[in-house]
Amino acid sequence: MGLIPGVGDFAGFLISGYMMMVLAKNGGSGFILARMGLNVFIDSLIGSIPLLGDMFDIAFKANQRNMKLMREHYVEGRHRGSAWKVILPILLLLFIFVAGLVWLGYTLLKWLVELF
Repeated sequence: MGLIPGVGDFAGFLISGYMMMVLAKNGGSGFILARMGLNVFIDSLIGSIPLLGDMFDIAFKANQRNMKLMREHYVEGRHRGSAWKVILPILLLLFIFVAGLVWLGYTLLKWLVELF
């Protein structure tokens, strides 16, 4: 999926978004969810750059970082309350950002095909 610009980033976003929703549903704190959202944002931003982004994705692994944050959060016992007020705006902004990257990748690919 990573060969088509934006598709791999969008798939990664879906997985990350699901992880964030599970944590929010189970009482994750807004701070942890914001850190997870930042990991997804960095991964989507730099990961969308052709070639450089693929190398970055190999090293950064946002979902593994987010799983570590989730484990630490549950081990510390700070999973009380609900974080839906934080998670919904974060996911909405991330979705708009990733959708824009997909559109940009499609537009760039279309332009390159028309050149040749």
